[in-house]
Amino acid sequence: MNLILSVLLVLSPIGQLFEPVKIHDSLVLEAEYLEKGHKLNREVMAFSVADFALLQSEVEFAGEAWELRVQDLIKQHKDSIKDMQTRFEQELSLYKEELLKKDTDIANKHVELTKAQADLKQYKLLCIGVSIIATGALIYGFMEK
Repeated sequence: MNLILSVLLVLSPIGQLFEPVKIHDSLVLEAEYLEKGHKLNREVMAFSVADFALLQSEVEFAGEAWELRVQDLIKQHKDSIKDMQTRFEQELSLYKEELLKKDTDIANKHVELTKAQADLKQYKLLCIGVSIIATGALIYGFMEK
């Protein structure tokens, strides 16, 4: 493989061979091919040609793999949310039924309370009337003697 790249480097009109690695639309790295024994005049981090090819393929195809993974996760989360919504709607309908029953009970208790208050007024008036009659009868009884 080094031989093929060396031939390409010699035949290249630029004299150097660059290989782009696209990480993102706005981020493209360029790798420079250097022959074995090449003297460097700057600091570099070097990969073997095989490691570079592996890195390049991983970077170029990782985006598609991650996109599929993200789409799968989105689908899983949507399904989970839909399931939760269904369960919560069922629970909500049960709570609504209970609330309706409680509202009906409260309305019935209010009617009973109103009736009991009316009955209380009647019993008060009846007790007052009976007390007046009893007091009058008692006074009449003492006066007759």
